[in-house]
Amino acid sequence: MQIVIGGFSQGKLGYVLNNMCSEGEKVCVLDENDVTDSSVSAFEEAFRSLPGEYEAGDACTIVVNHLHLILKNLGNRERTLKLMEILREYCYGMSQNLIIISDELGCGIIPAEQEERTYREDAGRIMCTLAAEADSVTRIVAGIPVRIK
Repeated sequence: MQIVIGGFSQGKLGYVLNNMCSEGEKVCVLDENDVTDSSVSAFEEAFRSLPGEYEAGDACTIVVNHLHLILKNLGNRERTLKLMEILREYCYGMSQNLIIISDELGCGIIPAEQEERTYREDAGRIMCTLAAEADSVTRIVAGIPVRIK
């Protein structure tokens, strides 16, 4: 698993598609628009169905784009923790390359609303856990990669 983080509109997805995916390899991008409601089961169904588009043995890179927005759409801590379990289980059980892209959320003004603070804290904890288990973590600034791990 690889993680790419950075600010809004810094070129994360473009960097991933141009530099982290092998030529000729199939790439499947999942983002917040692929989940029709805010339930974990809808996300789990969308996520687990991705490799099914390919024949067994096909090399495939799965890109989870906008993880921070997917987490926000889930709406509460219980669903967010369940999503973390799904991602971790999937990362360990698959042979395909998994790349997770997320905006950085903790570099701005602390929100006044408790719900927004909780969302940011949950997203931060999930990203810390995933980063600890990731093979690499890259931060993108103005389209330029900075390898963190």
